[in-house]
Formats: sequence, structure tokens, C-alpha cells
Amino acid sequence: MVDLADEHLYVGKGRDQVSEGPSRFAELPAKWATSDSFMRDPDFFKYIELFWIRESGLLTNIATSSIAAFNPFKAYKALTDAQSAAQAAAWN
Repeated sequence: MVDLADEHLYVGKGRDQVSEGPSRFAELPAKWATSDSFMRDPDFFKYIELFWIRESGLLTNIATSSIAAFNPFKAYKALTDAQSAAQAAAWN
């Protein structure tokens, strides 16, 4: 399990990286290399969902940003939007 309080995500030079300290970075493992795979990891998903509930306005803005290629909040918003659309369709 990864404790998000101890991990700092950094996107730079076109590569997704995890901070190992103030000046050292390592590539994310392949299983977390995409926004979607990172967001769907159960350990990260619960934090993303918790952050979304607490800061939905801010994270909606982050999710709709087109600047970052690696954006788990965009993946989370796409998932929840699809779930909402499916639920609405089921009611109609």
C-alpha cells in the first residue's frame, strides 16, 4: 500500500514521475503509468474519491485541465460522469 501523504506526484519533461525526495525522481511503475490505471488502483482510488468529495470544485477544475497528460482526476471525472449518465438512462 502506498501512503499518499508520503508520495509527491510530479509531472515533468513529458514523463510521469514520483518524487523520491527534494531533487530525485523515479518513473512511476508501469501499473500506474496512465491516469486511468493510477485512478483505478484501490489504494489510490479511495483517496481520489475522498479528495473529490472534500474539494469537488477545485478538482473539477483540475480534471478539466488540458495541460497535464497525467491527470487521475480527469479519469475519475470521466468514470463518475459515465456512471451518472448510465444511471440517468436507466431511469428514463
